[in-house]
Amino acid sequence: GHNEDGLRHSIQQVMKLSYQTLRMVIGVVKDKDVTKMLQHLPENATYYWCAASIPRSLPPNELSQKAQHFKLKGDIYDSVEKAVKAAVQDSDANDLIYVGGSTFVVAEVLGLSL
Repeated sequence: GHNEDGLRHSIQQVMKLSYQTLRMVIGVVKDKDVTKMLQHLPENATYYWCAASIPRSLPPNELSQKAQHFKLKGDIYDSVEKAVKAAVQDSDANDLIYVGGSTFVVAEVLGLSL
């Protein structure tokens, strides 16, 4: 989900799945309404705040600060790659890792250029 509606829908689907810990790698771009997106994220997840390697990305420290207003807790990473690696390293077999917030974040995980 790269906007409010998409994120809300994808989180609804994630919440139907079975897992022990939900780990969310999230990065967004500056021109989206971040507060509307953040309000749909679950409080009980572990967050890995990051930014795609594009100028439009919201710095992860700013994203983390905005997320604190919604009681969303996690760590800040200076790249998508580092955030994903940390999420994988922290995970157990029954955990779920969600990557999203921006299509550019997902593209980096997939190795695509947009």
